[in-house]
Amino acid sequence: MKDRIHKLRENLVYIETGLTIGAEKQRSRFRRGEMAYLTSNGSLCIFVKDSAPISAMNPIGVVRSNLHLVETAQTGDVMTLRHIN
Repeated sequence: MKDRIHKLRENLVYIETGLTIGAEKQRSRFRRGEMAYLTSNGSLCIFVKDSAPISAMNPIGVVRSNLHLVETAQTGDVMTLRHIN
């Protein structure tokens, strides 16, 4: 996936995916490095701080490397996400 980054305070960064996926095993607390899908707007979120977002989200994974790149990214930067086995 590749798109422009948006930041929500200092807690998370997200990219809009255009996907429409329903709620599944949603949680309302996430730890630094976890990834989640926000069903209300189809965004993929990466938490850079432990957080309790306003809306529950579908947990989808964990960033295992280069989290510092996400933490230092600015709104408008382009992020490419790849799944690596």
